Amino acid sequence: MSEIMDDKRRERRVEEYNDITISVISRKKNLPKGKVFHNCSEDISASGTRICANSFFPVDTLLKMDIKLENTHQIITATGKVKWFKTIFENEWYEGGVEFVDTSGDMIKKLSDHIMSVLNSNSEDFYYSYIT
Repeated sequence: MSEIMDDKRRERRVEEYNDITISVISRKKNLPKGKVFHNCSEDISASGTRICANSFFPVDTLLKMDIKLENTHQIITATGKVKWFKTIFENEWYEGGVEFVDTSGDMIKKLSDHIMSVLNSNSEDFYYSYIT
């Protein structure tokens, strides 16, 4: 279930697990260009997402991401730049922050609409659980 993240980011963020397909598009050396990775995002906003991955991506790596949104099953295609990355489980599982860059306004609008829908749904769930 989605939850609202309480932090000081510039965009509202929701905790939501989305399937994500990642392709490396950076021209950096020693990166698996074009290889497709099937992973997940753990939270998402209109400006970025936190991903879990089975491969390490250095800071500033450019990624093409196809994100299947949890509730609507819409596919959002976005280009992202790795802002931070850390090891979660030794050489097998990683977590990182990716900022959306060079992503179409249409995709950002779809993502923003999705986030607002999740936030509104969470507000209704809270209201109904409070009055019953």
